[in-house]
Amino acid sequence: MSTLLGIVGHWIIRNLLSLLLIIAVLMAAGMIQKEIRSYLLTRDGIAALKAGQALVERDITAQRAESVERAERFKAAGDAALAQRIAQIESEIARKSALQGMSLDPKKCVLLGGAACTAYFESLKRSAGISLLAQERGALSALRMALAIEQGARELERLRQVHAAIYASYQSADLALSAVRAANPTWWLPLSQANQRVLPLAQERDDLYARNKRAFEAYLNQKQALDAIRQSGALVRQAPDQIASVLQSLNQEIGAREQSYRQNWVALLVDSAHQVLPTAIALLLGIMVTPIAIKAFFYFLIAPFASRRAAITLLPDVSGDIEGVAECMTSDADRLKVSAVSQAITIHANQELLIHPEYLQSSATQGDKATQWLLDWSYPLTSLAAGLFGMTRIRAAASATIVVSATKDPLSEVGVISLPAGAALVFQPHRLIGVVQEKDRPVKITRHWRLGSLNAWLTLQLRYLVFHGPAKLVVKGCRGIRVERADQGRSINQAATIGFSANLAYSTLRCETFGAYLMGRQELFNDHFGGGPGFYVYEEMPHGGAKTGLFGRGLEGFADSVLKVLGV
Repeated sequence: MSTLLGIVGHWIIRNLLSLLLIIAVLMAAGMIQKEIRSYLLTRDGIAALKAGQALVERDITAQRAESVERAERFKAAGDAALAQRIAQIESEIARKSALQGMSLDPKKCVLLGGAACTAYFESLKRSAGISLLAQERGALSALRMALAIEQGARELERLRQVHAAIYASYQSADLALSAVRAANPTWWLPLSQANQRVLPLAQERDDLYARNKRAFEAYLNQKQALDAIRQSGALVRQAPDQIASVLQSLNQEIGAREQSYRQNWVALLVDSAHQVLPTAIALLLGIMVTPIAIKAFFYFLIAPFASRRAAITLLPDVSGDIEGVAECMTSDADRLKVSAVSQAITIHANQELLIHPEYLQSSATQGDKATQWLLDWSYPLTSLAAGLFGMTRIRAAASATIVVSATKDPLSEVGVISLPAGAALVFQPHRLIGVVQEKDRPVKITRHWRLGSLNAWLTLQLRYLVFHGPAKLVVKGCRGIRVERADQGRSINQAATIGFSANLAYSTLRCETFGAYLMGRQELFNDHFGGGPGFYVYEEMPHGGAKTGLFGRGLEGFADSVLKVLGV
């Protein structure tokens, strides 16, 4: 009963958690969708408004240029022509104002689009046109006022001169009258001769005084009119520019949407991506082009130079024999396949087998089995790098047969290479999966550095590992392993080479075609062997399952290059 309750409880909890997860995913998807929709609407709205703004500003620029040109033409016109043009402008303003109607909202332009957006921008153009006409009218009015001021100033000066002349005459008449009165004390007696002389002079003085008063009043009236004209002209010149107010609502809407755009995290991501996109493209192009350039440099410069270097012979005095190989070769077949899907290996009482556990298919129940942590304790790093650690060691009191096969790699075959006493084979340990050796005489491995060889540096093969007989090397190879005589004048893909007799003259040749090397279908160098007698060992298909192509194998390829330098 408790088990049933536990199962039901677990089922309920699992489904509740699944429900919560689904709810969270749907909520997150909704929020992301909302942000993306807001980003798209804001971006498209800003683009539409700015496109319309550009059209309106272009139209305003054209209208402004025409208005300025007309104003320039009317600078030399008379007052009548200016008045006629001002009347035309007022008529045109009235006509456009009648067509204008209600002002539209830029938000409706974005939401409705199409005809509504077109009508909105046409309305802005008309408003801008009305403002420009009003400015032109103001400019022409200022011209009229300037003309009026100029004419009024001339009239004012004339009136001043008239007043001054009349006033001078008045002063002269007043002086003459005063002189006659002073000379004739009885001038005030009626009907006297002196009185008859004073009366015309007094009348002339009074007339001049009246004329002087009228001239002064005319001067003051003209001065007041001129001041009024000047004040009106200043007001016309100080009239504000209405274009900014026409575009104010549009600019505010664009600013609000840009602020919203900057706060949208989708926009932040997109803008950030746009900012780094040129750098990313440049880096990508560099990543794409650099391997091609490096490969071209190695193929056309390094490889020909390395191919002309002298061959390397590691141990010219040792035997290049491989047991049982020469006898099986005929004149028609100078190569021999030494591998199969599985191999039956027989060990005797004085021998032991060190084998990688993954390749141990079956063995007799009798015998002593133990773990050999390293193939050779003298080469700990090499053993670890080659995967020759944690090996199974098998010993038997009598002869025993062990079946060795690749249990995980369907393309891998297993071969056995027997080295008699006195023979030596340059070998790559990463192809080794086991060794049959005498109990009291482990297989001898020697290292040979070629740091002073330019060819070794050019081909990045600075160290070679040589296995000495007597021993049997259990090796793996993709699709099979073959042994071939070294005196055939043939070259082989360097990636396929497993080993060669240590008495051979080893050299490298550049691969046949650049295209095959560029695409990663061939290694840069082919191995070539001379001298002898001796053999070289290779696998049928190099690097089975390894990644190839134009850009190589990345970190895996780098690791392989390091191991190649160390001869592993």
